[in-house]
This record gives sequence, C-alpha cells and structure tokens, in this order.
Amino acid sequence: MKHQLLAIIVSDAPWQYYNKFELYLKQLRHPFGHRIVFYRDYDMAINESTLLKYGAVAFFHHDPLKALFPEVYRYAKHLESICKRAGIPFINKPDALSNTIKSVQLNKLRAAGFTVAEAFPFEEVGELAVVPASAYPLFIRIDAGHDSQGVFIQGPFYTFTELKAAYTPFELEGKTHHRGSVALQWIDTAKTDGYFRKYRCLATKHDVIQGYTYFSEHWYIHGAVAIKNAYAAEANTQYTRTPMLPAEKAFFLKANEALDFDFSAYDYAYKSNGDIVIWEANPHPAFLSMTDAEPVRSRVVALLVAYYESFLPPLPWHQKIKQGFNAFLR
Repeated sequence: MKHQLLAIIVSDAPWQYYNKFELYLKQLRHPFGHRIVFYRDYDMAINESTLLKYGAVAFFHHDPLKALFPEVYRYAKHLESICKRAGIPFINKPDALSNTIKSVQLNKLRAAGFTVAEAFPFEEVGELAVVPASAYPLFIRIDAGHDSQGVFIQGPFYTFTELKAAYTPFELEGKTHHRGSVALQWIDTAKTDGYFRKYRCLATKHDVIQGYTYFSEHWYIHGAVAIKNAYAAEANTQYTRTPMLPAEKAFFLKANEALDFDFSAYDYAYKSNGDIVIWEANPHPAFLSMTDAEPVRSRVVALLVAYYESFLPPLPWHQKIKQGFNAFLR
C-alpha cells in the first residue's frame, strides 16, 4: 500500500472534481486507478492505522473549510498531524482550503503581485463609506462560499451613494454554505466584439493546463448566461487546443504557490493591455460537461496523475512491467 495514495472523501456529489477524476480513471482504464484508493469517510472516523499504510494521503472537501465547516476542518487538521508525524505527504492542506474566503484570497494574491479585484469585506454597508472613489465601480457578493450562478450578485455600483441606496442585505438564514459580504472592484474586460470572456485553467504546483472558456454578453459570466453559438464553440476549441505560453504557466504556478494549493481551477480574463486578471482560484471546482469532453478530460487525468505520483515511491520494476502489459492489453 505504500505505493498507493489514499483519497479521503468526506462530502460527496457527482460533479465534484475528485469524483469526476475517479470516473475518468475508470472511463480511460488508466493504470493509476490501481494506485489510488477512494475512501468515503462520511463519519470522519478513519483509523490512524489505516492512514499509516499508504504512501500519501489526500483530503477532499468543500471550501472555505474553517469558516463554513469547522468540524471538518478540525478533523482534517487531525489527519494532517498524524501524517506529519509519520512523514506521510498530506495533499490539500486544511489551512490552504480555509483561505478561500474571497477577501482573504484576493488580498493574498494582491500581496504576491497579481492583478485582482480590490476586496472590501463588510458587515454594515456604511463601512464602505471609506472606500476611495478610485476603487469604483464595485459589486457585492458573498465573501465565504461559492455562488457560481450569481444568485447573490448586486451591482456594479458607480458611487457610494448609489450603492447605499440600492444595496439589499443578503438573506442567508439557513444557508450554511454562505457567509459574509464583500464589495469587489468591477474591472471591465469586454473585448471589441462586445463579449466578455472567462477563461479557466487548471493548475497543480507542477503544471498548468487549459480548461475551457465562456463567452457572454453579461459581465458576470457563468453557464446560464454563456453564449452557445458557433463563434463561442470555435473560440473554446482554439483555447483548449493551443498550448499555454510558458510565461502564463509560470504565472499560475506562482499563484498556486502563493495560495499553497495542490490543485486549483483559476477563473481569469485579460485586460486591454494583455495583463491577466485573476477573478478567483477554486481548489474544489465542479467538473461539468466542458471538462468531461476531450481533450480536456484526458489532460485533466494526466495533470492529476503526474502530480499525485510525485508523492508516491516509484513502483518496483516487476509492477511497472505488469502495468505496462495491462496497458498493452487494453
């Protein structure tokens, strides 16, 4: 078992990237399927003796971990400490998974020199009176938790007077996966054709690949408002099939190091001068139809397999031969 990775899954949903990774391995009949064990630990009760059997351990859960799921955070820290004492690599560190509160993450990236939206967390809207006029326009969204369909988006607002008059506090009672409010700088990234574009790449600490791109006439881009026509489809094909420039790979590798993510999906755009704006880094992305399609599916598998294998001892020669023979038979 020391040549295997233990993947601990506390929360399950079919669209989560680790569930899709498990599915992709089966679909592609990939040999790494024999080197990873997906363990559903819903009761958070795995034995220490089980952990110690494996060459590396990975932990998977929604984020931000500490803010929204404190019990799971404590459990992850417990597992991390066991692995640290035993010298077992622990992938997806609970503290890194806790720093995905938007205002925290964006300020960390800004401090590391990346172009991001300025972030102003607040409890009462009056606190935003001190935000300088140069930061406007601003839009409001949830600070902790994901709102991929823009349900909680308000704005953009061009002055504090306009914001104060139009802003409505979020109704979050019973919504345990959301907390807090943040005002974010609105950055215009529309192109001359009138479309906004959101690019997604996928990064480990070793490599970066393209994911997909969305076109929209709306500045807040998500699946429901994406343009689905031949023009957008061709642009997506071109993006997925064009190798990333070395400078862009280095850019996102540096971002992943700054956030201490083992894996993350980056949503980004380009300013008119060519600079990259990072909208968000998501270490717990959903893999939907755009990721299920080739060539992205196979490239995702290659990316994750290469990264996870780097934590495991090399296979003995006889197992490599067996693995190669099995691959030949497929």
